[in-house]
Amino acid sequence: MRFGKDLRFFQHDVEPKAVKNRMHFDIHVGGGRHEPLEVRWPRVQAIVDKLVAAGGTVLRVDAPDGAPDHVTMADPEGNEFDVL
Repeated sequence: MRFGKDLRFFQHDVEPKAVKNRMHFDIHVGGGRHEPLEVRWPRVQAIVDKLVAAGGTVLRVDAPDGAPDHVTMADPEGNEFDVL
């Protein structure tokens, strides 16, 4: 999956969210955890910035070992996903 010109917006639904996510997506953009953090994290941050501009919300940055690992985000309806 490539995020370039194709990433324009989140599709909005007129119906309110009624249940918890049935699926939780992990969007892998950093090249894998085998990549050095200095290479991987700027890739993750660039996509997070695009997703925020498209209507997403950053919920938290998970850093289990003190270094950032992934970003948990939500779409406008509150459906959560991770960018790593």
